[in-house]
Amino acid sequence: MHSWVTRGSRWLVLATAIIAFASGCGGSDPAMDVGSTGSGGQATTTLSPDDRRTAGCEAKYAEDDGSGSEILGEAAPEGYEVIDQQAQTVPPGGTASFPVSFDGTSAALMWILPGGDGISATMEGAEFSREDVLGAPSVVAAIPSPHDGDLVVRNDTGQAEDIGVIVFGLTARRLTIDASPSDVAPDGEVAVTVRLGEATAADAPCAVVTRDGEVVTTLVLQPNGPGVWHSSFRPPTIGDYALQAAVGGDRPRLSLLALVTVRAEARQQTPTSVPAQNRD
Repeated sequence: MHSWVTRGSRWLVLATAIIAFASGCGGSDPAMDVGSTGSGGQATTTLSPDDRRTAGCEAKYAEDDGSGSEILGEAAPEGYEVIDQQAQTVPPGGTASFPVSFDGTSAALMWILPGGDGISATMEGAEFSREDVLGAPSVVAAIPSPHDGDLVVRNDTGQAEDIGVIVFGLTARRLTIDASPSDVAPDGEVAVTVRLGEATAADAPCAVVTRDGEVVTTLVLQPNGPGVWHSSFRPPTIGDYALQAAVGGDRPRLSLLALVTVRAEARQQTPTSVPAQNRD
């Protein structure tokens, strides 16, 4: 993806690991629950304004002629989703402007990495502080009533800095992907369900399966009612596989990861009766 090969990507990679760890905390506090997982998945963030899809996954959507914008799908339980992610190199003694859209969310959380001494940020309506986010120096802001605008990051460190910015929004438009079972033998069938809160007729998610960062297959998603799509795949060899979904449009979303492990002999799993979209 674009954001993984631009400068600043190492901080976005670091943030991915942080979010993956924080996703197991639960609760509704944005500082602790910036991304809750689906069925055993771990969080990841690869959303940027220049690239709204995963590698090998075209997040298509219908051209909006006014007929496809009506919300048909049910709202998901509100939670903090990654709604924007950007990276730029900020020169020593200089500033960089990051245009941020909050997608109409009622509250937002912003992370700026790295955020050590010499890095500061300003944005109308936001108050920033310097904190350690699970050990990583960051400049952060919790924004109760966000408005679209420009985030300005200043670099007084004396050297060029690759800066990553991640924005979380409190939203009911949440994209999830679930894979079941998550532990199978080679060529065992894995059922895949993609759900999108506040889905419209124009939404057409895509989904891919990766292994070691390489795309194994692009899934064919079949609609099954507003905001729900089904598919399946059979992982051929022993190893760990990751599934991710994306949707484009004016309100793009990127799902967290669903993980599948393939073993010579699959472990017996106990079914759960809790719907994936209700797990926070």
